Amino acid sequence: MLLLAAALLFAPHYEVTRTPEAGVSLTTDASGYAYVATSDPDGTEYLSRIDHDGKRVYRVAPMPGSGGFTSIVIDGGGNAYCAIWGPPPGGGLYAASLAKIDPAGNVLYILPLPTFASAFTIAADGGIYLTGSAFPEQLQTTPGAFVPSGAAAPHQLNAFAIRLSPSGQVIYATFLDNAPPRPADVLVSGTAIAVDSVGDAYIGGVTWDPRFPTTTGAFQTTCCVSAPDAAFLLKLNSSGSALVYSTFL
Repeated sequence: MLLLAAALLFAPHYEVTRTPEAGVSLTTDASGYAYVATSDPDGTEYLSRIDHDGKRVYRVAPMPGSGGFTSIVIDGGGNAYCAIWGPPPGGGLYAASLAKIDPAGNVLYILPLPTFASAFTIAADGGIYLTGSAFPEQLQTTPGAFVPSGAAAPHQLNAFAIRLSPSGQVIYATFLDNAPPRPADVLVSGTAIAVDSVGDAYIGGVTWDPRFPTTTGAFQTTCCVSAPDAAFLLKLNSSGSALVYSTFL
């Protein structure tokens, strides 16, 4: 007994230190796997894939160093798409990027984006649809866009929609508010997006602009009278050239 007590008394002592990480966002796929984004103290964000038993399949930092996930979407094959705001892998100024990670945790690509995306979705064919807010001087729209850069309020943030092919090529890029000039400090931003089977995009967001475009017969065609802002919902056709409908909420 004394020998056992002495052995315990003089046994080596080890301390395990874990780096604290803060949870950022969480989503799941159709198979029941969970995808958790976390951030460590130096600002690096990781994506972890968790299986049905709570075991971690992978933990990966698509862009080591300072940066942040703004949205995460999982496709039917278990591939994770992460919209990221941070310095590119080679260093430099903060920029927007989209990373694709396969089910094993391999980063398949990091695609530069023309501007910050607050939300995006993946279509059944692998196409990518994004929305957010940008200055007209920052985002170059495509020919035939519903609201080209030159028709948007200069030096003011405006909601946009971008459609990319599965390989990352721009199919269209358009702004969504065609009523310049707007009062100073008026915000228009896309905050949510979905897509249907024919490629029409459904975009929700917030606007302070009472002249934000709505369509005839829409649920609500006026806003911003008793409050400084209003939600909007619109449906954009598959080419990004026209509204199917648009309404305030």
